[in-house]
Amino acid sequence: MGYEVNAEMVYQYDVPYGILITKISEGGPLDNTDILEYDIITEINGKEVTSFRDVFKELENYKPGDKVTLTYYRLES
Repeated sequence: MGYEVNAEMVYQYDVPYGILITKISEGGPLDNTDILEYDIITEINGKEVTSFRDVFKELENYKPGDKVTLTYYRLES
């Protein structure tokens, strides 16, 4: 589960655009990965993602079980 990082959040918190992860479901696609709650996913396989539309568009290229590489920003506090 997550939220799109909007322009206000980028300005106020000095974070990049992307998808802010707010909950990782047990058994879900991010379970048992390096991604933590409150990380911001910024790329999938080197393609920038700033919205859920971007995420879904990129993931259309893969089938269940395929692996992708995520680039993410970790909040320090």
